[in-house]
Amino acid sequence: MKKFVFFFAFFFVVFSVFSQDIKDSTRFELSSVNISAGKSYLSGGYCLSVGFKGLNSNTSVTLLKDKMFVNHVYPIAKIKTAIGPSLGYFQNVPLAGAIASFSPYKFLSTTHWAGYSFGDPGAKMDINPSFLFLLNKVTLKIKDFKPYYVCIKFMEFKLKHVVGLSYQYQMTENIHVYSDAGYDFTNEEQLLKIGVIWRN
Repeated sequence: MKKFVFFFAFFFVVFSVFSQDIKDSTRFELSSVNISAGKSYLSGGYCLSVGFKGLNSNTSVTLLKDKMFVNHVYPIAKIKTAIGPSLGYFQNVPLAGAIASFSPYKFLSTTHWAGYSFGDPGAKMDINPSFLFLLNKVTLKIKDFKPYYVCIKFMEFKLKHVVGLSYQYQMTENIHVYSDAGYDFTNEEQLLKIGVIWRN
């Protein structure tokens, strides 16, 4: 019964986010579809991310092998920031947090993302939240290249430090392909991901 209540509450919040965006905006449309495969600083395997754009906000839904995220952000043009709630599901337990991005210059952006889980991943759900992850990322943009640095704290594991470089090539007006290569210094592991993006 407790699990049912948690699931109902979680999906009710997600539905409310989308409903409010539809209600408050005159248009709510599909803005992008991103399909990728490989290993990145977040996960390995296949990944599907779908973006939606409203009048005053942007929403992304990301599906991976053992996790799902819904990020709903509100851009604040005056301070070149976007911030909002983040909901998700990771190894049998729901999670909640916040995500923010800051772009002071065209060539520089940062991302800050934190989440708490309701239960131990892979075990059972719990009403008491516990720290799950904290991610900070700095990205430079040099034409079609984006070098970046990421540090991630996940549960009780060591702080992960990753550097990488992504390259994006525009095939058509709406379709881009990209590759992302990085190195995880903490685990001494090479990372490689390729993908394709459709943008409306």
